[in-house]
Amino acid sequence: MSEVGGIVVQADLRGAWTGVRDQGARPTCLACVVSDAHAHAHGLEHRLSAEYLFYTGFKKVPSPIVANGLTLVAADQALRDDGQPSEIEWPYQPKTPDPWEPPALTKIWRGSLDVCVDGAAGVIESLQAGMPVVLGLRVVPGFNRVQAAPHIIDTSGKPAGGHAVLGVGLGSSVEGRSIDLVLIRNSWGFRWGTGGHAWLPLDYLKNNLVGSRTIATLPLAA
Repeated sequence: MSEVGGIVVQADLRGAWTGVRDQGARPTCLACVVSDAHAHAHGLEHRLSAEYLFYTGFKKVPSPIVANGLTLVAADQALRDDGQPSEIEWPYQPKTPDPWEPPALTKIWRGSLDVCVDGAAGVIESLQAGMPVVLGLRVVPGFNRVQAAPHIIDTSGKPAGGHAVLGVGLGSSVEGRSIDLVLIRNSWGFRWGTGGHAWLPLDYLKNNLVGSRTIATLPLAA
């Protein structure tokens, strides 16, 4: 355990990645966080292509609308059926490429999204086991103004939409208190929160967690 800005940190996976993603104006949050979790599951030091996951996953969404992004079901099917190449093979673009077609690929990593059972308790258990957790959330305005240390998101207000983030740590707001914070990794660039991360009160998950998933690896495809 360590203490950062008054928060007692009980689990912290941030060191598994270099930098954070910036999805820009595209609705690719789920593709971005799943890509980071997938690379972590395979023990890779390089990124996997969020562009490719969004491309293949979008084709699996019933009545797809680009502005709505992916669903957890579509992302799972894309990981299983199509996998992901390295980010180097098809880099992420701030705008949808035109034409939107993948280049020739040389190596594919495959995986699956596994349901993280028991809500917040399951999220805690997975993070304590060293597994990042994909979190589908209803978000409140406080997500847009995480500026001052200790970078705990203000969860007051009415949810105004959905968003996906990656759970990467656990903490306590007061010494001796049980876990009451989840450290999340966002895809809004390094200027958000502290280097792209912020603390989310655990209680928030009770009513605003749409879905949570861990990632299992599947055999590589040539």
